[in-house]
Amino acid sequence: MRGRKVDLDKLQKLQKAITARIEKAKKQKDKKEKEDDIRRGELIGAFYLKKLKAEGGVEQLAVQMDEFLTKKKDRELFGLSAKGSKVE
Repeated sequence: MRGRKVDLDKLQKLQKAITARIEKAKKQKDKKEKEDDIRRGELIGAFYLKKLKAEGGVEQLAVQMDEFLTKKKDRELFGLSAKGSKVE
């Protein structure tokens, strides 16, 4: 019986170690996916901003952003007031 208990203890420790490694790998994967998502968004935004500038559509974007943005911090980033009119 003693031999089985030792084997069980070793197996439980191994199980905990493997579970910890799995959790760490999942967190790393999730972090990488989030970073990739952010980077994709940045690149898409840069593409459309360049396209709008080339086509002269930046003013229309400002109007659309005025309608779209609701958070004060986000609105300030685009030079918009909290009320929805452009800050001068």
